[in-house]
Amino acid sequence: MKKLILASGNVGWGWKDVLPYLIKCEHNTRGASEYHGEGGPMSCSDIENEHELMEAIIRRPNGFGSAWPTSLGSGRGYFRPCA
Repeated sequence: MKKLILASGNVGWGWKDVLPYLIKCEHNTRGASEYHGEGGPMSCSDIENEHELMEAIIRRPNGFGSAWPTSLGSGRGYFRPCA
C-alpha cells in the first residue's frame, strides 16, 4: 500500500504521516494510547446500547469457523462511533 501511495504522488499521506494528526483530532473516551488521542474535537466512544440484531451479526462469523477480529470497536465486534 505504501508503494501505491508514493507511486500515486501522495507523498506524506502514509499511515505514519497522518497518524499524529488523527491522534490530535480524536477524543477517545477510553483515553489516550499509541493510536488514540484524548482532548481533540472528534469524540469516539463505545456503543452503550447493544442490540440483539447486532449480536446475531457479530456471532455469525463464528458459525463459519472464523473468529471476529477483536481489534474492532469494543473487542466484541462493535465499531466505535466517532462524531
